[in-house]
Amino acid sequence: MQFPRKREFIASLVVAVFFIGLAANGLTERLGAHPFWSFKVGYIGVGVGLVLYLLQALVRLRWGTKAALYVVFVWGAVAVTVIGKGRFAASYAEDFIAGRMWFLGWIGGVALAFVLIVHLLGGRR
Repeated sequence: MQFPRKREFIASLVVAVFFIGLAANGLTERLGAHPFWSFKVGYIGVGVGLVLYLLQALVRLRWGTKAALYVVFVWGAVAVTVIGKGRFAASYAEDFIAGRMWFLGWIGGVALAFVLIVHLLGGRR
């Protein structure tokens, strides 16, 4: 088990500030997040992403395999978000499960995109 090095730590701080800054400037809202919680998904997603990145140190896979898995997971989170948003809008905001899919899909997407970018910036081990 090898926890993140100094380079990965600095990359995670830079990416965290970048993601929270994008959410604060309204990028998540412009990309389809609900205006009420568009900033929340930024900082909650970064927090979850930090935890996931620390936990991924326990998984013993090759660097490229991890990167490919993170890409697949990001696309899965995007799919959950798009489906949830569509179902929530079609139900005139009455489908609670679809609303949660939309909200949690955004959090998962931000968290997994954070993990992917920090993994790519951290370099190979």
